[in-house]
Amino acid sequence: MGFLEEVKKIVENENVSESDLDKVVYAFDSSYLEGKTNFIIWPRNVDEIKKIIKIANRERVKITLRGGGTGLVGGAVPENSVVLDLSKMNKILEINTDENYVIVEAGVILDDLNNELENKGLLFPIRPGSHAVCTIGGIIATNAAGINAIKYGKVENWLIELEVVTGNGDLKIVKGDEIKVFCGSEGLYGVITKAKLRLTKSIKKTTISKLALNNYEELMKAIKEFKDKAVALEFIDEMTSSFLGMQPAMYLIAEFEDDSGDIKEKEEIEKIMRIRDGIYAALVSNNYSIITDPQVHVDKLPILLKEIKKMGKPHFGHVGIGLIHVHFKPEEVGETDRLYELVLKLGGKISGEHGIGKLKQKFLSENEKERIMSFKKRYDPNNVFGELEWV
Repeated sequence: MGFLEEVKKIVENENVSESDLDKVVYAFDSSYLEGKTNFIIWPRNVDEIKKIIKIANRERVKITLRGGGTGLVGGAVPENSVVLDLSKMNKILEINTDENYVIVEAGVILDDLNNELENKGLLFPIRPGSHAVCTIGGIIATNAAGINAIKYGKVENWLIELEVVTGNGDLKIVKGDEIKVFCGSEGLYGVITKAKLRLTKSIKKTTISKLALNNYEELMKAIKEFKDKAVALEFIDEMTSSFLGMQPAMYLIAEFEDDSGDIKEKEEIEKIMRIRDGIYAALVSNNYSIITDPQVHVDKLPILLKEIKKMGKPHFGHVGIGLIHVHFKPEEVGETDRLYELVLKLGGKISGEHGIGKLKQKFLSENEKERIMSFKKRYDPNNVFGELEWV
């Protein structure tokens, strides 16, 4: 009996697809890369995943993991592999209001979780731009940040415990320092099936200040003034603001969880945040569909921003943590190398929140490669979750 036949017995026929339409849909994530899959599996629980991974080891079948498909660097793009879609593992298992934690399956949508938590006065405060559709497993796999990162940091700051099925098909409960091995691992070592997340109290009130800036000196002055008070500091450049229908200028949007902001009316705040959430779609609609996420120390922002402006690319981002999203047209994708080289010279990171995926592996340092390879050998020795391109 082959791999497919065994899997169908485990998950039942309706949770496996070989249809041409599904294979086309699952050949992509939100990057511009295209892959190829043989079929798609929707497991419903951790026991099914353990069995599937053990069979994959025996049959030497490659598996690509998928959450909401919102990844921007090709991490969920299959390479002649089977796609394991965790969207049916979407239960909120426990909400503890005494100790402020929640236990969820990996396929839970971030906004669905926070909508449920809001009823209990709680919040999971990581808010990437894809919050309406991204999954908890996906944001853990990429160690996502988002708009509120200046106050709340990244996903890794909010993890208490993970349940993972490794590349051997073994179930592992991950705590302490080992959490950082799997948080940000992009599905290279195992399947994150469940997570225990730390929560905070719901934000009762927010206010906003929107500043039009004349130069980068004004930007840095504003960041210094607001960084200890704001929950978010969002930058928009002239090109991006013009695409949004705003008066073309550089802007800084500062969000506060108190009365510090100049704009206090709920409707006006919601309008501004809708504009902010719509930036990616606006740039894509203007053919700037390739997005990057370099991060530098905040002090290096003026250098980076001046060079990006010289390149003539629209950009925006979480300047409170030095993270900028630079957009390119598809025909300009080769120009991203110049950006990454500059960022590395400035001592920054080529990825602040999207991950490395398939697009950025050539920029990894030798130390980073050795670290990834050591964990790969420990947790996925048979390369069930794909082989490293530099090996």
